Amino acid sequence: MIAGDFDARLDADFDFYSTFFVAAARKFQHMDERRQCAENLSSHCEMEQDCEDFCGWFVVETHANKEQFAVCNLERQKFQTFFPRFAKIRRHARKTDTVLAPLFPGYLFIRGLGAEASARSVNGTFGVRRYVAGSGGRPAPMPASAMAGLLARCRDGIVERLFEPAPGTRVRILAGPLADCMATIERLDSRGRIKVLLELLGRDICLTLNHSAIGPI
Repeated sequence: MIAGDFDARLDADFDFYSTFFVAAARKFQHMDERRQCAENLSSHCEMEQDCEDFCGWFVVETHANKEQFAVCNLERQKFQTFFPRFAKIRRHARKTDTVLAPLFPGYLFIRGLGAEASARSVNGTFGVRRYVAGSGGRPAPMPASAMAGLLARCRDGIVERLFEPAPGTRVRILAGPLADCMATIERLDSRGRIKVLLELLGRDICLTLNHSAIGPI
């Protein structure tokens, strides 16, 4: 990945779309509200149309918990799909394990959506609710820089890093006895591990954690 202004812009685009979809997944429970959220994304894409090169990737909304089902059915129709997931630590009955969870629950990306017939085919696919449309009901493409940032953080569809840590950033501890506690990144060491500070029982405690043990708040 090249350095400089492009790199900063790529991170900014990725942060915008990550924030958008994560907020959608957490906040919006009703279909009407999720639809309005999707339209907000479309409007943002249209505003950037004059200054961004589009890459041919579009956003598709799926039925609840049907992302993988939709992916299989879309790929049978020769559409290229991208369904980013991340390793999520799951705790239940004092046991922990790691599962792959959707990065953007209820959404995936599709390439090859262009003609009106293709759009109708997507909307008629089992598992798909609809493609995200802009004004006029036409599919709204993703800006190339946003997709480049997302794809660069994935290997075989799995997000390797949810975010880039920086000193002073507030994070959530994901694993261990202090899971769900909030901490502040103090520094990164030469081996890629992260030193964080958290307040516990009125005292500041310094911990050294792996990147996978922390996540954004």
